[in-house]
Amino acid sequence: MSSSWTLEVETKESAAAIYKAAFLDWHNLGPKLIPELITSVTLISGGGTPGSIRQINFTPAVPFGFVKERLDLVDREKLELKVSIVEGGDLGIKIESATTHIKVEPKGNGSIVKVTATYKAIAGVDISEDIKKAQEGFIKSIKAQARRKMSSSWTAEVETKAPAAAIFKAAFLDWHNLGPKLIPQIITGVTLISGDGSAGSIRQINFSPAVPFSFVKERLDFVDHEKFELKTSVVEGGDLGNKIESATSHIKVEPKGNSSIVKMSSSWTAEVETKAPAAAIFKAAFLDWHNLGPKLIPQIITGVTLISGDGSPGSIRQINFSPAVPFSFVKERLDLVDHEKLELKTSVVEGGDLGSKIESATSHIKVEPKGNSSIVKVLATYKAIAGVDVAEDIKKAKEEVETKAPAAAIFKAAFLDWHNLGPKLIPQIITGVTLISGDGSPGSIRQINFSPAVPFSFVKERLDLVDHEKFELKTSVIEGGDLGSKIESATSHIKIKMSSSWTAEVETKAPADIIFKAAFLDWHNLGPKLIPQIITGVTLISGDGSPGSIRQINFSPVVPFSFVKERLDLVDHEKFELKTSVVEGGDLGSKIESATSHIKVEPKGNSSIVKVLATYKAIAGVDVAEDIKKAKEGFINSVKAVEQHLEANPGAYA
Repeated sequence: MSSSWTLEVETKESAAAIYKAAFLDWHNLGPKLIPELITSVTLISGGGTPGSIRQINFTPAVPFGFVKERLDLVDREKLELKVSIVEGGDLGIKIESATTHIKVEPKGNGSIVKVTATYKAIAGVDISEDIKKAQEGFIKSIKAQARRKMSSSWTAEVETKAPAAAIFKAAFLDWHNLGPKLIPQIITGVTLISGDGSAGSIRQINFSPAVPFSFVKERLDFVDHEKFELKTSVVEGGDLGNKIESATSHIKVEPKGNSSIVKMSSSWTAEVETKAPAAAIFKAAFLDWHNLGPKLIPQIITGVTLISGDGSPGSIRQINFSPAVPFSFVKERLDLVDHEKLELKTSVVEGGDLGSKIESATSHIKVEPKGNSSIVKVLATYKAIAGVDVAEDIKKAKEEVETKAPAAAIFKAAFLDWHNLGPKLIPQIITGVTLISGDGSPGSIRQINFSPAVPFSFVKERLDLVDHEKFELKTSVIEGGDLGSKIESATSHIKIKMSSSWTAEVETKAPADIIFKAAFLDWHNLGPKLIPQIITGVTLISGDGSPGSIRQINFSPVVPFSFVKERLDLVDHEKFELKTSVVEGGDLGSKIESATSHIKVEPKGNSSIVKVLATYKAIAGVDVAEDIKKAKEGFINSVKAVEQHLEANPGAYA
């Protein structure tokens, strides 16, 4: 028999905004807003449409490591979402099934989020406390989004060879005539809706299907023909009311000899309301962050060190990040530390995106009292390196995918025969692939046509290399896509790398939970004691032993390498499961390109079976057969050594 619970949460956000942010874009927003609960959300399959499956990974504060849920209904017009849990969470432990139906309804300028959660509990299991926590978690998620007030503006500097007066007139004042002529694939027309082009006038820019919205209406707030300056505000259309609450632009063209510079600057602001007193939050979150940060979010920050100074203005501190962050560290200078006004200013001096994406970055943090609580305000200002930001495009396009199919088969199906297979497998994205010229050999050109779900209608690509023996393909975009709008050129180099694996099973007399804890969770203590002739020490480099943590295993001279650093990718205390990846040391870079291990301990009566699946990619031409043999023997011997230790110490790990 199924049961259900319902909940309603009222927010000040518009229905469309809260629906998109809290549910459709939760994979990006969730880990940022409640990092103490959610570490990441990954789309496992599908494009976010019905039938897609996404995995939500949790911190140790949650009693299970992850939940996989299937999107059963996604209705963007009715602002409705239905999901079913397909794996993880309490499935199979406390519940047989669970579905959630979410609907966001407008209420004045705000909205009401309604949820109905239906579940089937396993007979005899009391889940009343779990329901209470689920409701609290849901409310926390919505409130976190509702409290998130953020405004942003992007800016850049572009140098041109044209005089300032000419570029200002052509690119900004006369854009209604010039825009549709120069980039007709993006702008179809610009119309003056009201006014004569002076301050207060409103113009509408109409876009082609290549842009995700059809038009933008902007008000000219300031037009200075002498200083070549223009300020505009979006009043309708675009992402207004959907992704953004407001948007303004400030453009200034400055002469530089006979040429000119078009200038812009970038900043974002945020406000976070807290229940803690202002003085306490300032001290904990900013002054004492070197101690607190690594403890509260070890999956992101591994350490904060004072490089120079004593924490007063002029001091420099280094923040070290986990592999979950795209850069390893940031060094920032403390420019202002005001203990009375609860104010802090910092500048990035090294690391992070400095030099790669940004020229400079500063932060101004101020904590203001609000009754017995406080508001944290931050203004982050940065200067982007000239050019178009395509970070999100790169993120979506760049992935390494592991498959179970043979290399020859996957190469033929996914790349050589994609013109037949693509439209069949993902018709919601690809509508057709046509060979425009050639026979599929180098020099041939094919056109991929996309559905309206993609922001452009087609891409033409040239096949530059097709190697059937090495399973290698190189292509270049020659027309369509983002070519000319976001990118000047784009090439792809696809190579199918073959990976191999080995497995082993070890039967032990110890219970599954005991052997899992002793042999894998507490191995940093037990390993060097049981097999000191091989392992000299195991150290936790970063983290607390939860997913994302990194530990280093140091070996004696009998092993051909001195150490291995491995990242813990999965730690499931309930299923007795562990996944690790080698990130440094060992044979990495000399014999293998990558190596992962998946260990699972299964109960067998009062004893257990330890199963391991080790997957690796050997460097081309390197024979690792002998290494595999030794690795397998080492694994079996380690488990047996733990078993003997537990037999000699029957109360250990109980």
